Amino acid sequence: MPLLIGTGNDAASPCRPDAAAAAKLIVVPAGPADAARRVLPFLAAHGRLLPTQDVPFKANVMKLTGNFMLFGFVNTMCEALTLSDKNDIPRDDILAFIEAFFPAPSIQGYAKRMATESLDAGAGFTVDLALKDVRYMRQLAESSRSPLRTADLVFSSLLQASANGYGKKDVGAMFLAAQQAAGLLTPVKHLESVGR
Repeated sequence: MPLLIGTGNDAASPCRPDAAAAAKLIVVPAGPADAARRVLPFLAAHGRLLPTQDVPFKANVMKLTGNFMLFGFVNTMCEALTLSDKNDIPRDDILAFIEAFFPAPSIQGYAKRMATESLDAGAGFTVDLALKDVRYMRQLAESSRSPLRTADLVFSSLLQASANGYGKKDVGAMFLAAQQAAGLLTPVKHLESVGR
């Protein structure tokens, strides 16, 4: 799910407009307690409130942590869907498995978009934006002396997707890069079919 970060009495942060309109954001307020209390009703109207952080940096770390976990899971699903394809498991069957095993709406949404190759970014995260976020994650990991091995794998997958022409596609386009790495898809053929 997207994350809205409220910094004191301001809540300026990129987020999915459709998720905000549906009040489905995960909201991490941050800033002085008095200022945060004033904006909590506004923030609560956009989604689920998490505990207020005393400084904006901590809310940003929480945002990066959330995206780190989501991108890591998306990368894992890319490889799992590709392995399933290589072994002739119908995509509907593997989707049913994912839905049963991982009932989180964001996970199911990515799985469906990847399995159907519906990867136009729309209001979502593009591969190139995800690359930027993963760079921040890796910088934070280095400065915190906290290895993020999965971030390195995700960075490599995103970079491959971007290099193959999917930079403006949804982050789930890592799936197409995994398909190419497994010899199931050639970049030029697929880009022509999706109208690059």
